[in-house]
Amino acid sequence: MKNGHWVNDASAKLNDKVKEYVAEQTQEIEEDIDLDPLVNDAFVKVVGETSSYCRGQGLGVKATSRRSMNGIQEKLQAQQKEVEEERRKRESVEIQLKEVKIQLEEERKNREAMVRDQKLMKQSMMAIASHILSNENGVSAAFLNIISNLRCSDEASCSRLMDDITDEHE
Repeated sequence: MKNGHWVNDASAKLNDKVKEYVAEQTQEIEEDIDLDPLVNDAFVKVVGETSSYCRGQGLGVKATSRRSMNGIQEKLQAQQKEVEEERRKRESVEIQLKEVKIQLEEERKNREAMVRDQKLMKQSMMAIASHILSNENGVSAAFLNIISNLRCSDEASCSRLMDDITDEHE
């Protein structure tokens, strides 16, 4: 239609046939029914069905062309590649996070060991100081031996130093 008039007589005749078919169908059924399926069915019966129409979607919806399907496929593939790349990045970050957690745990254990060693060292020093104060003869040979061996780094070494102090002064 153009300016309210049909462009040619053939289009006007087709329109009249569709209207007649719809009118016949609406007389046979109830009034509360949706007319869109009837209009679409009438159009197909009068004009015929072509392969460009999508079945079940009405006559205004046409199938997607191959060119646009290829474009959609390319976009889909690009998005899939992007998703895969993001997944790889996420996995890499998760691996790095696990490594950092392991390092932090090792540092925490080392820090705890250092604190424990410092406590033992303090106890050893306190024992030495106590021994010096209680010793009437001054600095003994055992004290010099203990001081020269004070480079202990583990609990067993510090315990041996404490034992040495008590053994030599008993």
